[in-house]
Order: sequence, then structure tokens, then C-alpha cells
Amino acid sequence: MNSTDATPRLLLPLIMPSQAQKHVTHNEALTRLDQFAHPVAVTRTTTVPPIDAAADTAYLVPVDATGAWLGRAGEVAVAAGAGWTFVSPFVGLKLYVEDEDRFLYFDGADWMPFGNAVSTTTTLGINAAADATTRLSVASAAVAFSHDPAGVGDSRVAINKADTTGTASLLFQSGWNGRAEIGLTGSNTLSVKTSADGAAWTTAATFAQDGSFNAPYKVTVGEDVASAGTLTVAQSNPTLSLRDTAGTGNAHLGIVNWVDATGTEKVWCGLGSASNTAFTFLSHYPDGINFYAYGGDYPILFRQDANIRINVHTNGNVGIHEAAPTAPLHVAGAARVGGFTIASLPSATAMGPGAIVFVSDDAAGATLAFSDGSVWRRVHDRQPVA
Repeated sequence: MNSTDATPRLLLPLIMPSQAQKHVTHNEALTRLDQFAHPVAVTRTTTVPPIDAAADTAYLVPVDATGAWLGRAGEVAVAAGAGWTFVSPFVGLKLYVEDEDRFLYFDGADWMPFGNAVSTTTTLGINAAADATTRLSVASAAVAFSHDPAGVGDSRVAINKADTTGTASLLFQSGWNGRAEIGLTGSNTLSVKTSADGAAWTTAATFAQDGSFNAPYKVTVGEDVASAGTLTVAQSNPTLSLRDTAGTGNAHLGIVNWVDATGTEKVWCGLGSASNTAFTFLSHYPDGINFYAYGGDYPILFRQDANIRINVHTNGNVGIHEAAPTAPLHVAGAARVGGFTIASLPSATAMGPGAIVFVSDDAAGATLAFSDGSVWRRVHDRQPVA
């Protein structure tokens, strides 16, 4: 039909002047209008024209169609008697596809899912202005993402960067100034960064790909308290637990301060237990282990439950089973020295003057003996042991 015979878009036949049987042309136009008004296609995947299609049933012809549909790709085929009529789409025509439960529209070249024009735009602003850098901009009190009810129930947001040195992160701002950032910034290690002014940033924590965690500055566990400590556990009843999950009974807490190669220092102090048998203080520090009561003359006590076993008193005296020692060494109970036979006595010179031993086989009977710096002498008569 030419422009004088039909309408330009829907190609509805026009009634000509002095035309006979005007009702035929009018009915043809109504039939074609019925095909275009809210068109519905059964499917767009059938390639062979159905031989039993009900009258006026429509199909969207696919590119690999055969038979009567050959060469009609993209057109709407409508069953008409024993044959088919075809509707050529125009830009903006909408069509509902039953087996997909979705609307399509014709963009002039192909049928597109409804709403696809929005998804392919270069920028989108929702109550906000978008630009070439911020291509999606949303101004809203809340933004919700939910799973697809027809899907498997998952919902995921993906932030992808080009390579390891790039950035994929979430930036939190206040007054458009950055205050915190979480993501992969310049590496593939997850980092948490904070800033007081949006210009100078501090890495508060990192999580490596092997699962390890690092906090470069300080960590407070429990209550938020002011503390100069690098690691603070603040609670009404704080507990720090080291648990050996391998079942071998080994657990160690170490304090390490290294230099060497060779600027020396080398400190390694630790607390540990081995095979559930002992809790051990150990040190690789050249000066050993120092017990230090800081800030004054405070006692250093070694207890078993409530019982004081060793007491380094504020007066400088040491008490064994004694809470208030009155001598440099105050033993509240019997004291026992090493026992020797005369043949096994150590050198009196090497032991030094004042050393005391017990001699079990002296000629005068078992006795205590002391060193005068050169020989062992019996305490009761000062005679050399023999």
C-alpha cells in the first residue's frame, strides 16, 4: 500500500472516495488494528509455523524460522485461516511474550527487553545529578537490594577493579569528606582506612588473602576505654585465652624484640605450657628474667591459692613460707641442705667460705659442715671432716 491507500504507521487501509463495499476495507482496518493494539505473542522461539494454530494467534518470528515464516525474522506472524498474515514492527512497538512473561519493545533494529533502554544509558541520576565520573547517582534516605524472587535466593553486589594496583572499595563520607574506606586499595589485601580530614589516611587494619589480620596501631577488645596499650582487653571480667586445638597441650605467649645481624638486643620472653605438664617462664634475653614491682617498694609474691610460698618483702628480705620476713632469708620451717659422703664432697674452695653441706659418713657421725674457704669443717667442733 502507498501513503494514499493506508495510514503511515499501522498501515490501516483507507476507504477511498466512491469506493464500493466500504465495509470490507473498514473491517480489514479493524482486524489489523486489533493485531497491533496490545499485541501478544505465544513465543519467540518457535521456528516452524504451527499447523494447528488458532485463528489470530500471534508468534514473534525468530531469525532461523522456516516454511511460511522464512525471511520474516522480527515480524509478528498472525494465524489467519490456513495461512499467516505478518505485522512489520516499527520503532516503539510493544509486545507481550507469554512463555517468557515479559514485555519487549522494538528499537528499530531488534526486539529488546522492556526497560533495557535504561540499563544501557551512559549515566543515570535518581533524585541527583550523574556525570561522566559518577555515572550512577542516587539521593535517598535508603537504598535496598533484594534477591530475585524467581531466583535461588541470593543477592550480591560486585565491585570490580581492572588490576591489582587499582581500587575497589566503599568510601564513607561526612559532608562529602572521606572518613572511612573499606576495600582493595592498591593491592588485593582487604584494608580498613580512616581519616580525620579526608586528606590524611591511616590504615587501621588489613586482612591478607591467607586470612591473617594485622592492626598496625592498637586494638581494644570489649569496652571502649582510653588506653595507651597496643592491645587492650577491657571488660568487667576480662579473659585472654590461648587454646591448643591440636590436642597436644602446647600454648605459648611471647614477647619479641629483635634487632641483630648484628645490632644485638634479641629479646624473646614468653609464657608457655608443654604437653599439659607445666606452665613455664622462659627468656632468650642475656640478662634473664627480671621480676620488677614498678613504682615503689612493693612486694613480689609467689602463691599457691591463698598460701604465700615465696615473699620478696618491701624490706628487702625474702621469706619462704613467711609473710613478714625479718632476715635476708627467713624460712618458716625446717631448711634442708645438700647431703654428701666425704668422697663426694665438692671443693670447699670452689664453694667458697660459708657454704654449708650435710656429711653423712663423718668419723664422728653424720654432721653439718661449713667451708672456711679451703676445707670442710664440722659445725659442732670446727674440726675438718674425716
